[in-house]
Amino acid sequence: HYFYARDLFSAGRAQQAIAYYQAAERLRPEEFQPPCMLAGALFSLGRTGEGNAAARRALQTIDARLAVAPDDSRALHLGAVLAARLGERERALAWLRGSLDLQPDEFATAYNAACTYAVLGMRDEALDTLDKAVRTGRGDLGWIEHDPDFESLRGERRFGEIVDRLRARSERHGT
Repeated sequence: HYFYARDLFSAGRAQQAIAYYQAAERLRPEEFQPPCMLAGALFSLGRTGEGNAAARRALQTIDARLAVAPDDSRALHLGAVLAARLGERERALAWLRGSLDLQPDEFATAYNAACTYAVLGMRDEALDTLDKAVRTGRGDLGWIEHDPDFESLRGERRFGEIVDRLRARSERHGT
């Protein structure tokens, strides 16, 4: 359910992804990733109240995960994005620093750092970090185009250049 929902979201089908994220969350309530991604899909559709509720559930599961695995970089960087969305700036930055300390060169860490910075209004940091993430050779064009965390960057020249590079790479590789 979770991975299919991710594919749906990447294809611009957030409404359909929601049901699969919800199913994944019901099946594995201890897992933090489904409610994290559910929140993003809800935010992308402007369903802020529901997105905030999913984000709060995700932060509860992340807190539980970090209690037993404090070095879980994915929990830290996904949690940083949601903490930023919920207005918890200091928590977001602290978790982000922890994740960057653990895995500074990992794509998902840099990508979610860019998301966190964008949500917090730190444009230059967001663009620098997104550029770093994409230069690793990874990046899902559909995901970046639909990610609500980048809404504040969509009109930025540098954001457009990053997206254009991904589009060109995607066309070269037929993906």
